[in-house]
Amino acid sequence: MTVDQYIEQYSGKHIDEDGYYGAQCWDVVAKYARKVHGCPSFPTGSGGAEGLYRIFANPIGQYFTRVKNEVGNPNQLPKKGDIVVWSKDFYQPWGHTALVLSATSSGMTVMEQNGGNPGGVAYIKNRGWSKVSGWLTPKTGGSSTMSKTDLSIARILAHGLLGRLDAHSGASDRDLNKNHVGQETNAKIWQFFKSSEGVNWRNRIPRLVNAEKNAVNLGNALKKSNTELQAIQKKLAEMGERPTQKQLDDLNKAVTVANQKAIEAQTKIEELTMANEADSETADTFMRQLGKFLTKYLPFLNSNKGE
Repeated sequence: MTVDQYIEQYSGKHIDEDGYYGAQCWDVVAKYARKVHGCPSFPTGSGGAEGLYRIFANPIGQYFTRVKNEVGNPNQLPKKGDIVVWSKDFYQPWGHTALVLSATSSGMTVMEQNGGNPGGVAYIKNRGWSKVSGWLTPKTGGSSTMSKTDLSIARILAHGLLGRLDAHSGASDRDLNKNHVGQETNAKIWQFFKSSEGVNWRNRIPRLVNAEKNAVNLGNALKKSNTELQAIQKKLAEMGERPTQKQLDDLNKAVTVANQKAIEAQTKIEELTMANEADSETADTFMRQLGKFLTKYLPFLNSNKGE
């Protein structure tokens, strides 16, 4: 996209690049920087437009050169496509910013938003030089110099930003080739990041991490219960053919405790739908072992009660 194409497409439109605070002056230049020059983010560093020039935070410096406004120098002018920034003294404490369309020693024509039409749409306006800190000049002429997204990059972006964990194997190639391959890479990163699919994936990450921790803890609990079960089996083998009543009572208590722990562990397994396959396999193995043990020895225990 060129500067002219951007102006034609977005002038008169409500521009809300980040989805916060409605249509602000920052939204016009942030969307322009991304769409035309591939700058993936446009941080102010201060919360106000004035920070674009004063702080000049990364990654802006990779895409733009900061030019100080030399007051009194009529030959120092921004050109079409530059981003002009006013200091906080212009509008306390935020400052102001706009996209330059043309400039002379007496003033400039800009595309801006919110400056004289709060919450409205982007518009063309003439501005003077008072309180101008400087401007940001693009290092490139526009999108013609930007890299394009090939299938390999699209797979990586889909995997990392959208959570398509099987994208690397080609499972999403049909969608990627149709809708994403060949487009500007930086713009595609931002598009994936802001998409509902990307937002849902980022919201899932904390739950996945928590589920993994719970699964590990559950696996440890199951291993402990399995060890206790093995200890019970060992005690039974040491009793001989005619165990004493005390031995039977102690064993029966141990079996009851182990059975309760197994039930609790199984309940937690069912609740942790995100638990990994290895933990589920461990749980199933334990339950099978416990079931065989109880089937084999509980009748024996009950028949010897009271003797």
